[in-house]
Order: sequence, then C-alpha cells, then structure tokens
Amino acid sequence: MRRITSLVISLTAVCMLAGCSRDPQARARRFVESGQHYFDKGQYEAATIQFRRAVQANPQSADAHYHLGMANLRLRKLPEAYKSLTKTIQLDQRSIPALVQLAGLELMAKRTQESRSLSHRVLELDRANLTAGMLLGEASFQEEKYDEAVQEFKNTAQIAPSDPRVQARIADCQVLLKSYTEAIKSYELALQNDSAFVSAYVSLSQVYRILNDSEREITTLERAIHANPKVIAPYTLLAGAYLRHGSEEKVSGILQELRFATGGSAPASLAIADFYRSLGSIQDARTELRSMLRKYPTNDAARSSLIEVDIDQQEWDEAERLTADLLNQQPNNPEARLFKSRLLFVRGKQADAISALEQLIHDAPDIAMAHFYLGLAYADQGQNQRAIASFNDALKHNPELMAAYVSLGEAYLRQGNAKLAIESVERAFGHNPQYIAPLLLQANAYLQLGEDGAAEAKLRAIPASQLRNPVVLERLGLIALRRRRFSDAEIQLEDCLRINPDYVLAMADLLQLYAAQYRHNQIIARVTQQIARSSKPSALYEMLGDIYLQQGKDASAEQAFIDALKHNPTSDGACLKLAQVYANSDRLPQAIESVKKVLQRHTNYVAGYVLVGTYYEKSGASNEAKISYEKAISLAPDYAPALNNLAWLYCENGGNLDLALSMAQHAKASLPADPSISDTLAWIEYRKGLYSSAAEELRRLVRQVPAKGVYDYHLGMTLLKVGDVAEAKHYLQRAITANANANYAQNAKAALAQLNTKSL
Repeated sequence: MRRITSLVISLTAVCMLAGCSRDPQARARRFVESGQHYFDKGQYEAATIQFRRAVQANPQSADAHYHLGMANLRLRKLPEAYKSLTKTIQLDQRSIPALVQLAGLELMAKRTQESRSLSHRVLELDRANLTAGMLLGEASFQEEKYDEAVQEFKNTAQIAPSDPRVQARIADCQVLLKSYTEAIKSYELALQNDSAFVSAYVSLSQVYRILNDSEREITTLERAIHANPKVIAPYTLLAGAYLRHGSEEKVSGILQELRFATGGSAPASLAIADFYRSLGSIQDARTELRSMLRKYPTNDAARSSLIEVDIDQQEWDEAERLTADLLNQQPNNPEARLFKSRLLFVRGKQADAISALEQLIHDAPDIAMAHFYLGLAYADQGQNQRAIASFNDALKHNPELMAAYVSLGEAYLRQGNAKLAIESVERAFGHNPQYIAPLLLQANAYLQLGEDGAAEAKLRAIPASQLRNPVVLERLGLIALRRRRFSDAEIQLEDCLRINPDYVLAMADLLQLYAAQYRHNQIIARVTQQIARSSKPSALYEMLGDIYLQQGKDASAEQAFIDALKHNPTSDGACLKLAQVYANSDRLPQAIESVKKVLQRHTNYVAGYVLVGTYYEKSGASNEAKISYEKAISLAPDYAPALNNLAWLYCENGGNLDLALSMAQHAKASLPADPSISDTLAWIEYRKGLYSSAAEELRRLVRQVPAKGVYDYHLGMTLLKVGDVAEAKHYLQRAITANANANYAQNAKAALAQLNTKSL
C-alpha cells in the first residue's frame, strides 16, 4: 500500500511539472529571469537569446518584449529595439519605461514630433517623470527652438530642482541664445547642486573662452581638476588654454599631473597623444603611444592610434607591422581591415586596395570610413563618378563626416562643376560651421569660377585663430597674385613658408610671383634658401630640378633629383624626372631602371609601362618594348598611347599589319585629335597599300601640325604612291629642311635622288 501511495505522489508531481512547463506565462517569466541574469553581467547577446525565447513562449508578454528591446538597445541594434518597444506599448499602453525609451529613440532619429508626443503620454501617467521632461526640452533643442527649450527645461527643474543636468541644459540653450551672463549663472547653479559635475565646468570654461576671459577660463578648468582629479578632459583643455594664452611652459606640467593623477592609465595616455596630434606635434604623439604600448601591449586603442599616426606620417613599415599584429589576433576586425586597405593604397596597390575595401563594405556596410576611403581610391584611379557615389554613401552612414563633404566637393571641382562643389560645402556647414576645410573648398570653387573676390571674402570669414593657418595664407597669397597685388601676395606667401617651410604649393606660388615681376634671376637662389630651411626638402629639390630642366641645365637637374631621392627614396616624381634626364643624354638603361623603381611600388601604373617601352624602343630592344606595351594594354585595354606605340612597333618591325591597323584605329577612337596617333594610323595604311586613305589622313595632319618633318616625309612618300610627284617633292623637301640629320630626312633625300635619276 505504501508503494502505491509513493507512485501516486510521483505521478502527481510529474503532472504538475508538465502543466507548469505548458503554461506560457510561467515559461516566459523563467526565460526573462534567465535573460536578466545575463543582462546584469553585460552579456547582451546571450540575454537577447533568452528574451527571444520568452517572446516565443508568450508573444503577448509586454515584459518579454520590453526586455528584448532593452538588450537590443545595449547592442546598438536600434531598429530591432524600436520594434520590440513599439510592441511593448501595443500590449501595455501604460508601460512608462517603454514609452520613455521609445521617445528617446524617436529623438535620436530626429523625429521630434513623435518623441514629444510620447513624452507627453509619459507625463500624463507620471507628472514627476524627469526623463520625459528632459526629452521635451531636447526635442525643442534639436529643432533649434532654444527659447522654448529653456522654458521646457525650467518646467522640468520644478520636478527636480537639485538635478544639475537640468540647469546645465538651460545654460546650454542660453549660450546658443548668446545670453552669456544668464548661462554663467545657470552653470554655477548646476555646480552648486553638484560640485563634481565635470561637463558644467567644461561648458562654463568655453563660455569664458567665447568672452575672451582667459583668466576665468583657466580658473574654471582648475576648479574642475580640483573637484575631479581623475577625470581626463579638464587637463587637456587646460593645456590647450595655456597654449592659447602664452603659457606654453605650463603645458608639460599639467600633462604630467594628469599622468600622476590617473596612475598613467591607458585612457590618459591616449588623451595626451590626441592632444599632441591636435597640435601637429606628431613626434610627441608617437612617443606617448609607443610608451603606452610598452606598458599596455594588448591595448588595441593605442595600437590603432599609432597606426593612424604612422600612416599620416608615411611610417608605413611600422603601420604594416602593427596592423598585422591586430589582424593576427582579430582576423575579421573591421578597423584592422580598413588599415590594411589604406596601406595597400599608399603602397601603390590601388587595385588591391579597392578590392579589399569593396569586400569590407560587403561584410560591414555601415562603416562610413570604408566608403570614404573607397571614394579616395576611385578618385585616384580617375573614376570620378564612382568616387562621388562612395563619398555620398559615406555621408549616408555618417552625416558628420566632414572630410567626405570636402572630398565630394573636390570631386565636383575635378568635373569642373564648381556650383555642386559649393552646394556640398553648404551641406557641411549645416553640420559644423566652424570646420575650416569646407571654407577652403568653397574658396577654391569660387576661384575655379573666376570669382576671386568671393573666394577672398570666404577666406577672410575664417575665424581669426585660423588666419595664420598655412593653407589659408597660401590661398590668400594666390588670390593677391591673381589680382596683381604683388606686395600683398609676397607677404602672405612668405608668412606661409615661415610657418611651414615644407609647403611646396606656397613656394610654387612665390616662384610664379617672381616670374610675373621678371625676377627670374632670383628663382634658384630662393628655392635653395627654402631647401636650407626645410626639414623635408625632397619636394623642394624636385622643384629645383624642374627649374634646371626648363633652363636646359640637365647636369644640375640630375643632381637635384638625386638629392630629392636621398631625402625621400620613394619619391615617384623624382624617379620619373631623373629618368627623363637620363633619357635626354641617351643613358637609356639608367632611365629604364629609374622608371622600374616606380613600377615596383605601383604595379598598375599604366603610363610607367608605356614609358619603359618607349625607352626600350629607343635603345633598340624591340621585344622588351613590346612586352611593356602589352602589359600596359592588359591593365588598360583602351589606353591610347600604349595601343599607338605597339601598333607603330609592329608596323616598323615586320609585325602583323592587320593587328597594327586594328590597334591604331582603337587608339584613334580614344584620342581622335592626337597627331602622333593619326600619323601612326596613316603610315600603317601606307604599309598596307591603302594609299588614298593614308594621303587623306596625312593631308589633314600636316594642316593641323604644319612644322613636323616626319609628317611631311610620310605625306611625301604617300603622294608618290598616288602619283602626285610634284606635291610629293614639295613635302619631301620640307622634311629635309625641318631636320636634315634625322633618319626620315635621309630617307627623304634618297627618295628625291631616285626621282631625279628617273627624270634624267
């Protein structure tokens, strides 16, 4: 009997448990409790799995939908969060937490009316809800209705009179209304309520900066540090204030205080490095970051910052090593893949860079910087429309990406569309009216339109603190030069070169000024002087070499280009110019090697293969020339110079004339007005016996270029074939007169001699 009773009890328990497992509300609660356990530990992906199970167990559970929405919020999966929170409110219209979160999401999406409506619903349910009151003020703030925002924040202050955040937001609105005295009072009231409220100190210091009250600006930041000795921002802001107000000697001391106060923490070191980068003190930034990596070898933020610095400073070997380290640890890390793509680009492997960026965008389409750098790569390849599309994609994903607006404007300028460039700049101003690059681009657009006065007005509108920026000085100098205000131009350009001795564009403008004033005899001395001042004189040596080449002083030019390569061995311009000097003196093997150095770095440089082919052809190495031209055509099948040169090579060296004619016609279709291509096409027709067609083409050519001896020779020989002897003699004699020592002139003499023999 006792055994039967035990069995009955066991069966009853099993049945009860089974009933419980079939109860959807109970199952949902268990999943929510499990998900909350993961949520509290910051394991949000695991939490979402449990919350989804809760929703599946009981789709009518508002609590399950709410928790799923909150987990997705933490994962920054905003569309999924929005969907879950909306469902929560459909199931429970009085869920204040869901209404508040949804109002915040609407505000984030800039749907201010929807956010305001949800906030009012919350306040109807809970008049003392601080967050809903704040969201009402934020909606008006976002709409730039600052007076209304002040009133809404003041209403909220009645709910929580001692909350410093409310007073700080009132002050923020007063700053934008330029009510600085009231703003100062509001910030101070916030600090009375919370003496450690860092953001209020920072904002208050910026008000004093606007008012040019350096003493109170510095005092406020010192108060912030005293109240918050371990918070980083006030230290770097104070260092910047010291610099602006002539106390440079205090900067290193305050940064050292930051290190001491934070125990040399990684975030403090990163902030110091960023401070140095903002000043352009790149070596100090690099030293800080390297020291940080030695102390924190696994800190990816430091490694990434150092890679950025290295790429900017062309320290590509170290950047590649650090990127490889990052990829070894995290092969799919999007930031590391982006670094790798950028390094491929700067190493001249544009096709590989474009491929890597396109793959990255496929895998992670929301990375605005990937779209941006893809645009730069397309622009470098001359694919301007694709570049424009990529820059617009970058801005779609990050409307605050100022560099994308500038690059987009530059792409429009390359198209000659200055008006669209200006429109791009106006979009940038809508996001950051103080950003200097769009102002410069707008000035450049007006320069392209020939509106120098408008360009100058834009530059003069730049904040006074930026008027000593070398880029601004160079543009002002150029405008003064174009408007023939030579004295003003020289002052601006010399100021620019004093501030940045390596600014080659300003040097080029200055030399243009010298030429306009007929001061040609001073040009070499001035460039030499600037070389002595420069820390990176490679580009200036190239400039000097160009001047010597123009003067026909090849030996001096050669030395200048060699000096340029001593300072920058990877200078493509110096290598190509040195090749030109070598070719001028028939040192063709050296010319070929110099261009090949460039091709080692830029394997897809089509014009380089054509140049090597030309040098091989001049040296009599026809097969090597053919290989180089074919390589160029394999990279760019429509590249007319390669097609033309290879067609000529076939024509003159017993090659397939039908193939030569096809290539010449292809080249002609690409560049119909190029004289050398027209000559090649006509001479191939001559070789194939198509004399009438060749004569017609050559007649047009000599009218277009009347003083080219080889064209006269080709026309003369063709006219002989069509029977126009008298005119043939005329053009053959013109060919001899043009250059009696040329090979074609010798052939012309032989043809005339043969005609004279026949006439006898």
